Amino acid sequence: MVLWKIDNSEIYSFQKTFSYVILCLKFNVLLFSLITLNYYALYITEVGIFLEKHLEVLNHLLVETFNEILKIEEQSLRLVAGSEVTVNEVHTLDAIGKSEPCTVSELASAMMVTVSTMTITINRLEKKGLVKRERSGDDRRVVRVYLTDKGRSLSYVHRRFHRRMVKAVSEQLTIDEIGVLSKAMENLKDFFRQENMRNTKNIAEPEET
Repeated sequence: MVLWKIDNSEIYSFQKTFSYVILCLKFNVLLFSLITLNYYALYITEVGIFLEKHLEVLNHLLVETFNEILKIEEQSLRLVAGSEVTVNEVHTLDAIGKSEPCTVSELASAMMVTVSTMTITINRLEKKGLVKRERSGDDRRVVRVYLTDKGRSLSYVHRRFHRRMVKAVSEQLTIDEIGVLSKAMENLKDFFRQENMRNTKNIAEPEET
């Protein structure tokens, strides 16, 4: 029986060839990884640029929308009440109407302002005949705020404008799109609430310099 003999030179040549093949495979894997990372980096950059552009558009739309809402509210108020009532005051009337009767502190909490600020607003509204204050029958120390007929009429006109606005926004949307929009507005409201709480805290407790 004749055995196939392999000398050392053949073994060395095989090992060298095998090492070369492994080295080529490693190089190809590394090259593929670099190409993949490069494309991924380009993709992330393009997505970032795309997202940034949309965020700029969204910011512009939010600012313009808020400005238009305030402008139209002021125009509507001038038509109904002349220059007697401000937008902030009519929003206070709406808040009172939602939780009537209510205390000044409850209103302040609902509108995210200090009690002293709300007290000043209520004083002005009372002088204009839009609200009235009455002591609670259960506890005479508690003062509750009510709308007068004049205040209720003005609040109704303002709420009607908002109903028309919501209808105009929602009538072109699907149920799912309305859900997405509502979620986005909730996030925006939470942001405003957090900013207001932080600003109120900074005003109440100024940082030492």
